[in-house]
Amino acid sequence: MKFQGYSLAAAAFATPTILAASVPSSLRYCNLPVAGAAYESVPAAALNIDQDILNKAVGDANPSGKLAIQVFRNNCLLSTNQTSALTDQDRKNLFSAAKGVIGILTGIAFDQGKLKLDDPIDKYLPSTAGWGDAAHRAITIRQLLEETAGLDKGVFSEGITFLLDPSLPQQALAMKFVTPAGEAFQYSQRVPDLLAYVVSRAVGQELQAFAQANLFTPLGIAKTQYIWFKDNSGNSYGYAHLYLTPDNFARLGLMMQNGGVYSSSRVLSQTWVDLVSVPSEHNGCYGMLFWTNRGDTCISPTGYPFQRSWLPSAPRDLFAMSGSPQQKNFMIPSLNMTVSWMEVTPGKGPPADIWYKFFKTLMPGVRDLPPFDPKTYEMEPSGLNATLEALSLSVLLGNLLSSPQCNIVICNADISLLGILGNLGGLLKLTGATITALLRLGW
Repeated sequence: MKFQGYSLAAAAFATPTILAASVPSSLRYCNLPVAGAAYESVPAAALNIDQDILNKAVGDANPSGKLAIQVFRNNCLLSTNQTSALTDQDRKNLFSAAKGVIGILTGIAFDQGKLKLDDPIDKYLPSTAGWGDAAHRAITIRQLLEETAGLDKGVFSEGITFLLDPSLPQQALAMKFVTPAGEAFQYSQRVPDLLAYVVSRAVGQELQAFAQANLFTPLGIAKTQYIWFKDNSGNSYGYAHLYLTPDNFARLGLMMQNGGVYSSSRVLSQTWVDLVSVPSEHNGCYGMLFWTNRGDTCISPTGYPFQRSWLPSAPRDLFAMSGSPQQKNFMIPSLNMTVSWMEVTPGKGPPADIWYKFFKTLMPGVRDLPPFDPKTYEMEPSGLNATLEALSLSVLLGNLLSSPQCNIVICNADISLLGILGNLGGLLKLTGATITALLRLGW
């Protein structure tokens, strides 16, 4: 399926007509915090937002107080939920929002001239056995970014092997093709895992070391402030299992909101920031590991087609890092607004329309935003087919027995402890932090 108006060959930076809005120059502008510093808090009225409407939007979305919801405009913190002071230091799994981090790191490598979008990954893979056939090695970096590699997927089957995964890139290369590469949207977890490995090979550096030097340090995020799990061979996960605090997660969104700049430091080019929100040829709601509101027709992670934009109640230039259940960074360039959500305590999963309702409530409170029709929000029906696809046995076996050279016991003629030992340390930190957080919250 192709999405009209977004042919990559025709217009790499094409954008739809978006809601006309400009941030008045008279509004307050805040400096972004350096390492260890807090955000500047400003009354919503100082940024042309009705405080009562903002409070209602946040309150309705978070009646239990189990979310960290932070609303920023011009880098100023306008609202946060009542439990944020108790949860600011709790690191939580970004889940699929970690894909956006891999997208950012790919962009940094791109900016440094270390890789090109249409490079086949063959250029960066080992040439030894167990590293994919010719068809897999012909997959391009762009196809990995757009989730159009064509590989078989199963969300649960890809996820339940966590802590057993022998070599994520080799597991990805063992997945069968269900469509030719570049011809359809297939929301795979192994694809960003493979891309994470490709980026590390392209830059000639272990991925987390590259991320620390080029992304986290410029954002004021210390190595001790996050946990990032690896497979048993020492390759970082790309689809999930990066743990950040709510405040540090928001820093990623604010950097993207500011066109790749954080506190006067250029982290990422404006070119790459623009690219990630351009709808791909095969999904109007997906760019380069970021979801986007620019398209008119969408495909969900399960493959369900929608006849609507990703978030009809928000401006069309919104784009997002999005993970389950509620790990979200929403960026709206036309309003210079960032909304950051993170689930901070265990709870029931949110209704699918929670973000639609949040922005439907909030947007009328932005006084310099012209009125617009929030339309309706078509919900994805639940069904047996999606459940069976998520529990794919073939995908599970492909993960555990990817090739004669790599399985959960021996991989590449080695019983590797590199990732296992590091993961044990991370699990111990998370267990202690979770107990402490629950005690603080009175659980």
